[in-house]
Amino acid sequence: MKSGIPFATLVRTSESVLTASGRTFEKHDIGHLVELEVRGNPSFMVRIQRLEPLPRGNPLLGGLDMRTPRKEVNVAIVLGQEAGAKESAAKFVGEWMTALPKEPWQGLGFMQRITAKSLWTRWAAGLEER
Repeated sequence: MKSGIPFATLVRTSESVLTASGRTFEKHDIGHLVELEVRGNPSFMVRIQRLEPLPRGNPLLGGLDMRTPRKEVNVAIVLGQEAGAKESAAKFVGEWMTALPKEPWQGLGFMQRITAKSLWTRWAAGLEER
């Protein structure tokens, strides 16, 4: 799932949601990648990765574009093997989405926004598992 929300905001909000819900987790911070390994009977992992900004090109201007590149973040949920992991992760994603300052797909390009909105809402509804 992609997000247009800044990397630090996503990490900080996910940690506060996990702490507020009483879930125990372990944080692995590599700089551009943060993994939150949620412990418990249904375990799952949240991976938040800062992506390098992609340059924008406008073919009408000879490939130049004066707009600043979009900063994107990739979010992945990795489910554990226990029963109920998908439901637990879906509940977390729903709580996380409501705790964020804006919808996670805001700030992305048009097509990316449509895809990201679909994936975020499917995760929150418990329909996604990849």
